[in-house]
Amino acid sequence: MQHYQTVRERRDTLFRRYNVWYSERGKPHGCRTDLRSLFKEFPRVLKRVTPVDEDDIARKALYRELRLATRQVKQAWHRYMCVRRFNLVRVAVYRQTRVDVSFAREKVLSYIV
Repeated sequence: MQHYQTVRERRDTLFRRYNVWYSERGKPHGCRTDLRSLFKEFPRVLKRVTPVDEDDIARKALYRELRLATRQVKQAWHRYMCVRRFNLVRVAVYRQTRVDVSFAREKVLSYIV
């Protein structure tokens, strides 16, 4: 759950920063918040976008990064749910057979995911 929360917070931060950048879109370049200062925590965005790029190029790069972050959130949630399902199965098997199957966690999770 910790990994899911971390990835989700990162995606939400990126989305909020994108909204700040987008709301300043109509201002002249000298009055805007600098892209470097807004997205300094996101090096992949800074690699794709330079301060002199047009808004359309920057928007496409930011959309790409947001889609990637959303995909990571979905993958983290899926992993969390698989681990949760395994734990439920492990408890059910232990109650029936008194055998703890946690030794096979990696193998079973590889089948689930």
